[in-house]
Amino acid sequence: MHTKLLLCATTLVFFALSCVAGHAQGKSRGPDLDAFMQQWDPDHDGTLSLDEVKKAADARFDALDTDHEGTLDKKEMARMVAAKEMTKADKDKDGTLDKAEYEAIVADRFQAADTDHDGTLDKKELGSKAGKALMRMLQ
Repeated sequence: MHTKLLLCATTLVFFALSCVAGHAQGKSRGPDLDAFMQQWDPDHDGTLSLDEVKKAADARFDALDTDHEGTLDKKEMARMVAAKEMTKADKDKDGTLDKAEYEAIVADRFQAADTDHDGTLDKKELGSKAGKALMRMLQ
């Protein structure tokens, strides 16, 4: 009986700690929008234009292109783009994305996040589901 009680208590403590750890991890894994905006918003207007986002995308592409072939394969694009989206963007059907193909996905995601259609993204739009999808490609 005492063993069952100890096992139940241990399980309860483990579950509680897992929830707390998962919550903390979720917060730390989210994009740091303030730092991102500070880095990529050179005019400091509190929004990002498509040109500013493309500059961030170019830098991210170069960082991801670890083999320096000028393309990104599925392994280099892991967790950023679904296979279906990658296939659609891969215009030359070589199984990789070049910088122009990568930028096309970024531009599509930018448009999806620009809910007020003003040609810029603010922190609220970047924090939306579509904005977070865009941020996965930029950070």
